[in-house]
Amino acid sequence: MGAGRLVYPAAGYRSGGTVAAPLKGGTALADSAQAGGAGPRDALPADGAALAEVLGAPAEGYPPPQAAPLWHRERMWLEDALVPVLEPLVRARLPEAEILAVRPASEGFRVTAEEPDGRCTVFLARPRPDGWSLEPC
Repeated sequence: MGAGRLVYPAAGYRSGGTVAAPLKGGTALADSAQAGGAGPRDALPADGAALAEVLGAPAEGYPPPQAAPLWHRERMWLEDALVPVLEPLVRARLPEAEILAVRPASEGFRVTAEEPDGRCTVFLARPRPDGWSLEPC
């Protein structure tokens, strides 16, 4: 590398005998572009796999995909099961509301509903022998 050149280790690479380094805004600019040659769009490859190689990133994406934790999946299963049951109760109180979340609570389930104007209302839903009860928190 020549004296006075700043090359970031993670993204510096050789391209046609020149070294490119990222500049402000996350783009790279080859030495030839600084001298009036190719522009910033020509400094990085357009192909995704080649770009990943140049940047030293995994070709399949970063970070590598991983499964959601079990507690999160169980919470989603719980919501998926309870929303159809609780939605009519919420809509009876707030006709245009949408259920945002159903979370377990020691007294039952906390149900958060959002109205079209953005206001959120929290209810406590409890299963009872004769059906569900829904009370504002």
